[in-house]
Amino acid sequence: MESVEKIYPVSPSKARKKKRQPGKWKHNCAKKLSELLYCHSAQGRQYLPAEMNIAKLSRMYNDKVTPELQAKQPNLVKMQKLLDIKRLLELNFSLNWRDNPLLAFYQPLIDIIQGAHHANDDVEEDEELICELMEESPEFCV
Repeated sequence: MESVEKIYPVSPSKARKKKRQPGKWKHNCAKKLSELLYCHSAQGRQYLPAEMNIAKLSRMYNDKVTPELQAKQPNLVKMQKLLDIKRLLELNFSLNWRDNPLLAFYQPLIDIIQGAHHANDDVEEDEELICELMEESPEFCV
């Protein structure tokens, strides 16, 4: 019987290594290992310590962490925009727009308008009280 050799497909990376001289294999592996031992990963890529200093690496990692820790700023909307929103809602959905569950997002915004009007009324009343003439009392005269 004849001996039949089986040929198995080899990946290109292994085929290239076999073509190289065996003396260079050790050198290639040593170079890769030395890079892996001293490399630091930053944002998915590996950098040698000489390329990036520690301050840059710490900034990169801190930038990832700080947005989660920062408190979200409240959304400040100008009064004119709020009044415009209220007018558009009343125009398009009539006065019973508050009953529509799809428009529930706008209810707190419109409540801000009403709260601001009540606060402005209180300020005007205080200004009226301050501006009124007060009677002079003889106790305070010099």
